[in-house]
Amino acid sequence: MVWSSEYSFFIPELDLRLQHGIKTMNGFHAAMLMGKGKDNLQKMLHGNVQRFSYELTAGEEQLMAAVDYPNLRQHHEEHEAIRRKARELIQRLQGGENTITIEQSLFLAKFVENHIKSSDRRLAEYLRRNGGASALRALFAKRRQGNLPVWQPAR
Repeated sequence: MVWSSEYSFFIPELDLRLQHGIKTMNGFHAAMLMGKGKDNLQKMLHGNVQRFSYELTAGEEQLMAAVDYPNLRQHHEEHEAIRRKARELIQRLQGGENTITIEQSLFLAKFVENHIKSSDRRLAEYLRRNGGASALRALFAKRRQGNLPVWQPAR
């Protein structure tokens, strides 16, 4: 999956985070194609993919709540499906399965890409119309005051 303006929220902080997530997914898929060992795949899944799936989606959901996004519940359910799939892959590796098929990896990547192209696109449009950038700045201010858990874009 290659970053494109087609995926953009047009809010730099969210775009940086999403770009990092795409890079993480691509790294996982590349590791599979190169035949990396089970330990490497497990470490990458646990450390990067799981962190990405939780941090990015939690940040998006906090922002959606802050702007009263009407599709928050549906969007959250899609995020839960992504998180479940990441957990399932981790559990399979931890349970002794030595390989995860390319088809399984592609399924997760395609699922995430479809989510970005559809649900995230609708969210981006809503944010542009309803002050998403200023709501994001307000969330960061609350975090700096210690009122919300920290969520920051990747650098």
